[in-house]
Amino acid sequence: MKIIELAVESGHDSSGIPWRYAAIPEELKQLKIWMLWRSEHGNKIPYRTSGGRGSSTDPESWSTFSEAVAAEQRGQHSGIALAIVPPFCGVDLDHCILPDGSLREWAIPIVEQLLAAGAYCEVSPSLTGLKAITRGKKPTGSRCSRIMDSADSRQKIESWDSGRYFALTGRVFKLETGDAE
Repeated sequence: MKIIELAVESGHDSSGIPWRYAAIPEELKQLKIWMLWRSEHGNKIPYRTSGGRGSSTDPESWSTFSEAVAAEQRGQHSGIALAIVPPFCGVDLDHCILPDGSLREWAIPIVEQLLAAGAYCEVSPSLTGLKAITRGKKPTGSRCSRIMDSADSRQKIESWDSGRYFALTGRVFKLETGDAE
């Protein structure tokens, strides 16, 4: 199976929001959970839209979606980010995309389940992983990460329902199964 990025026209909607962010669910856009991020020394660092460092655990550093997009368009940051807060859960699949665009075998059933559950999924800033945001909560006492061993790799899956943020790209994807439509 291959990941196929949905084609998104360049430009903006009538409110000035770039088309690449059009697929982000409205229920997320309505929440004041938005920040900016910038790549610094290989790390994704959160920033406030008003300037200074942001925090995934400090609601005072969060803004509206529109404020984050407007601040991102000033060009001093790499993109927008959102704080993971209840009732949402974020799932991060590191290094699950192979150079040819196909998914590693261990990731296929996970991605299929996330998509079937209606998760918003996109290609990560590294272009080698996937991020998904869906309604959900980790089971009490469960770990936030799991190592996935396969014949071709040893990678990590992380899931969070609070205390973290996701740097977003707007690069929404779907799975190509090869079935006739």
